[in-house]
Parts: sequence; structure tokens; C-alpha cells
Amino acid sequence: MTWLVKGTTAFKREYKLMQKRGVNMQLLQDIVIKLANGDTLPEFFVSFRGNGSVFCSAG
Repeated sequence: MTWLVKGTTAFKREYKLMQKRGVNMQLLQDIVIKLANGDTLPEFFVSFRGNGSVFCSAG
């Protein structure tokens, strides 16, 4: 099943900021494509709840 990816204003703003910082955008694109195709992410990228905030271990 394929999902439609729709960028919110917040996502677009963060995307631009990541580009300015020189982040490898191919990594983000690969993750978005995996999610859009309905695949599961490797455990390395899965968020978890620690002290009430969401943390992604990919950073």
C-alpha cells in the first residue's frame, strides 16, 4: 500500500533549514519513501518515549 506524502508548512520549514545546514537530504528522502511505501523503519530510526518527549536516535 502506498501513502500520499503531503508536506506541512512546518515540514517545509524544517526541510529548508536542513538544506541550509548541509544535511544529507538523500537520507531523509529514503526514510520518507520507505514510510510512503508502508515499509517499517529499522529500529535505529524508531522513536521512543523516555521522559515524555519523543526522541529519534537517528541524530
